Amino acid sequence: MDASPPAAPEHLHWAKARFEQTVLLLQGGGALGSYQAGVYQALAEANLHPDWVAGVSIGAINSALIVGNPPEKRVERLREFWEAVSTSPLGLPYFPSIAIPTDSTHSLLNQTRALGILLFGAPHFFTPRLPPPMPWEVNRADAVSYYDVSPLKATLERLVDFDRINAGGTRLSVGAVNVRTGNFVYFDTTTHRIVPAHIIASGSLPPGFPATEIDGEYYWDGGIVSNTRAKEIRFSSRTRAATDLYKYAQKLRIAFATLLGRLPDELRGLPEVALLAAEANEKVCNIVHLIYRAKRYEGSAKDYEFSRRTMEEHWLAGYRDAVHSLSHREIFEPPDRLEGVRTFDYSNTRQL
Repeated sequence: MDASPPAAPEHLHWAKARFEQTVLLLQGGGALGSYQAGVYQALAEANLHPDWVAGVSIGAINSALIVGNPPEKRVERLREFWEAVSTSPLGLPYFPSIAIPTDSTHSLLNQTRALGILLFGAPHFFTPRLPPPMPWEVNRADAVSYYDVSPLKATLERLVDFDRINAGGTRLSVGAVNVRTGNFVYFDTTTHRIVPAHIIASGSLPPGFPATEIDGEYYWDGGIVSNTRAKEIRFSSRTRAATDLYKYAQKLRIAFATLLGRLPDELRGLPEVALLAAEANEKVCNIVHLIYRAKRYEGSAKDYEFSRRTMEEHWLAGYRDAVHSLSHREIFEPPDRLEGVRTFDYSNTRQL
């Protein structure tokens, strides 16, 4: 693995003023979340700091690490988290200088490490319940799971400043699913006071992790209903479907705004006009996709293969994809009102 990534572009200081705000959306994917950390490193080096960060599952954890630290400390805290959770639960050392000769060898190594995580957990993240609870032995939803996530709570309390999150400097939103209703819920700094439980709830994927209780309700991983899971390109179709729907809706909002400006006064008082006016706006935006492309040697266990070598590979892939995308100046050029929303995906054009 080439350990000399390209430098992030330094021409972005002028770009932010062209848009009202910069928003970073982080999906789920477990161990693949270090790809997101690499992406953020490139953004930070380019001095492109988001005004709003939203995440689901592992994306919620990364979001909290970003929003819950000052800009100059964010990459350091992301690195601290990912190095902690990718430490071998058996204390096995990591030798970055040792090359893996073939894909089959790499696959065998990855699957072996994944088995170790499955059996012994990921340090500072989750540990197995031994002995595992039986359904008839517990009467609480947050006690029925294969793993205990109390180490994650301690890690979040150590690495994230929740007072900073709730001060509102950067907006944070994390998604979870209400177990009782099955409805998707966003915990947002504009409507909630965020605590570690909100972040953990967003990543409470059953049956591995227990449901998380918040104000008398139990919550599961937001990815159960809303996770596009950036594990393989085949999952990205849901991302694009959501993007296409948003593009169409925004075009309608712009069209409404245009028509409202041309309506004669005698029509402006109609209730139908008021309904359209409530939705109308003239905002435009660019959406840049960064989607992890799995390697040939990565198997079905890649979302819980938390080894240090694989973490570094994912981090570097995210960094390189982001640097490559940021080198295209057109992503900073606002679309015209007729187009409304433009989407970009350069991550599959980067030379490996």
